[in-house]
Amino acid sequence: MKNTLKLFGIIAMAAIIVFSMAACPSPTSPAASGGSPPATAPRTATYVGEDAAGNRYTLEITERLQSRSGRNAYTAQDGDSFKLTVELYNSGNYRVALVYEGTVDSTVDNQTEIKIKITVNNEPLEITIIGAAMTVITGKIVDEEGDPVIVDDEGNPVEEIKPAIVFDSVASFGEWLAAQPANTAATPYDVKLNVSDLGNLKNILSSNSGKYVFLDLSGSTFTSIGNSAFSNCTSLASITIPNSVTSIGNSAFPGCTSLMAINADAANTAYISVDGVLYNKSKTTLVIYPTGKTEAFAIPNGITSIGDYAFYLCASLAGVTIPNSVTSIGYGAFNSCTSLASVTIGNSVTSIGDHAFSSCTILASITIPNSVTSIGDYTFALCPSLTSVILGNSVPSIGYMAFYGCTSLTSITIPNSVTSIGYSAFYDCTSLANITIGSGVTSIENLAFYGCTNLTSVTIPNSVTSIRPDAFMCCTSLVSVTFATGSNIPDANFGTSAFPEGINGYGGNTLKNAYSTGKAGTYTRPSTSSSTWTKS
Repeated sequence: MKNTLKLFGIIAMAAIIVFSMAACPSPTSPAASGGSPPATAPRTATYVGEDAAGNRYTLEITERLQSRSGRNAYTAQDGDSFKLTVELYNSGNYRVALVYEGTVDSTVDNQTEIKIKITVNNEPLEITIIGAAMTVITGKIVDEEGDPVIVDDEGNPVEEIKPAIVFDSVASFGEWLAAQPANTAATPYDVKLNVSDLGNLKNILSSNSGKYVFLDLSGSTFTSIGNSAFSNCTSLASITIPNSVTSIGNSAFPGCTSLMAINADAANTAYISVDGVLYNKSKTTLVIYPTGKTEAFAIPNGITSIGDYAFYLCASLAGVTIPNSVTSIGYGAFNSCTSLASVTIGNSVTSIGDHAFSSCTILASITIPNSVTSIGDYTFALCPSLTSVILGNSVPSIGYMAFYGCTSLTSITIPNSVTSIGYSAFYDCTSLANITIGSGVTSIENLAFYGCTNLTSVTIPNSVTSIRPDAFMCCTSLVSVTFATGSNIPDANFGTSAFPEGINGYGGNTLKNAYSTGKAGTYTRPSTSSSTWTKS
């Protein structure tokens, strides 16, 4: 039976389910024996039990006082109301499959047990309550059409379930899929594939767009899934990896826009899946988040690292909360999450990898906690909606093109912990108007602020000993540069064309030449079209 669709309720006749009475009074009253029960309002009793598969049944039923074995006791009676809830157990979670309300058909009280007969969608059920601790349910749970209750992983009803279609070769599966009509994500083809390698499976799936598949590979024997192994398989809705797999390459499922679950065979020693999200077996690393999931996601506490490309191209991911247990965010972890609007980074993260949040096109703000000691290259590149960045006070450097193309960023404060502003770090941040450079910065690399066309002035602290070529080239509005008292940049470390000249902002050496004799102070040019810098 496929792991993402479960069959509720053909409960074998006379199958025994142990129930407990939850949060309700004792079934017997302390009233004196004998006589008629006192007039009192009915109560609602709740019984909860599980079957052998772990599916949970909750019965809420009206009970009234009546004389029982010489004592007054609460029991259900004919015509009393009930509510039956059936929940699917899957990967440690329950999801509601059926909720049915009605009235009791009949009750039989033989003093030692009570048999309650009810009808659910025209199907009779009998529940036996013995004392307050045990029940037996016989019959079956069906939907309104009389079919056994079937739900998907979200608890939504599914009309029918068919046995998985089994193939022993990728080629035979490909031939079969090519002959099938298009379907929907709600009615996918359930396929079990037992193979020793993936062959051209990616090509088969990607070329059959519109034919949604639940792919169970648990019977296969291959040991690894390579880089981009299932890229752009847009109709892959769920996959189960076999117990033989011990490694999964970078970005194995990019562009799988319908993928809602990546499951691991229970016997797999390297990976485990919880709610369709893949982790390493010890649940310390989040390996892959399915690209089709749409909700905001809170990474479970206890995870210490977010793997490389873990959320890559999760284009519908709306938000993410990273707990304090996480210490590292991997390479490209959230690259191209184009719906990601909210990110909360826990205060134990020490490293953020290259490309970690690049191309998150609607992300508007980010706060880097003080715990972070490493920000990689391209980390927030091409985030055009990013308007606010707060850098923690432990960041030692701003990497290559870290904020390249953040065209809405208006200001940045670089903390004193930073020693180097990397190559093209703020390249083409065209709205950047205010820059505060911390007193720990020693080098401003090539093209660091290239094309920051809204920047009119900047102060270079006296800690800076190197400004590389073209550092502020094409900052067409820049007309004032202040070198702090004590500034002493060696001529050899003052790059050519470091500052703009002329109407196009192309670099020249007039500011460099003026500084070589004037050192600390403020240097201006009379207009944005001027090529002449002089010390004020």
